[in-house]
Amino acid sequence: EWPLPEIFLIDGGRPQVARISKLLAEQKISIPLVGISKFGGDSLVFAPGTPKNIKDLVLSLKTILLQARDEAHRFANKQRLRRFSARK
Repeated sequence: EWPLPEIFLIDGGRPQVARISKLLAEQKISIPLVGISKFGGDSLVFAPGTPKNIKDLVLSLKTILLQARDEAHRFANKQRLRRFSARK
């Protein structure tokens, strides 16, 4: 069985963080949750009750987290284009 992660990072803003936070609470899973919102200049969105030390850590890593998000988007878009061109 896989261990639970120490933090969840999602590509989404306040609505996505709220929904995932609710799902985690329903499953009685207590893991810090952070969203990256493209609106408002790539702001970080924290779930309610996120401890200050987690917020400070995530804020100090914001540049790296944004780069990881951008790379995930680049990879997904490349794969989508590859599948689309294979259909032609």
